[in-house]
Amino acid sequence: MNSEFSKALWDDSDPAYAPFLKTRKGKYYYWVPSKRYIHQGWSIKSYRLEGHPGDGRDTERAAECRRLTRELVQWWEGENTPRIQAGTWGWLIQRYIHDDISSIHDVRPYTRKTYIKILSKASVVNFESFWIPKLLLA
Repeated sequence: MNSEFSKALWDDSDPAYAPFLKTRKGKYYYWVPSKRYIHQGWSIKSYRLEGHPGDGRDTERAAECRRLTRELVQWWEGENTPRIQAGTWGWLIQRYIHDDISSIHDVRPYTRKTYIKILSKASVVNFESFWIPKLLLA
């Protein structure tokens, strides 16, 4: 178990514990992991969370932060291998879903949730092993 985080990460004993929670522009919430995880290959640079300050959904956001952080820690400790390699379709799908500048953040929350659900089902096919043709990356 990673000692960097509170035990509440694993047992949900503190419903307000929200690791890596950040606000941007004072009205958007994001889960943003430390750069050390990004530099080591974690594919999610940031993840926009539902809601806005004062909406009363702080515990929901905290639970989502804990869920994402548990995934990150499991990945970091090698429990969820293999890691997605850059340049594959799986990597591109993850970037589309999680990147700050992705157009997925421009659609309504219900539409975004539907897109993510569909793309998650598509990832059942082992996209991690399919490389994107160099012509499409240029």
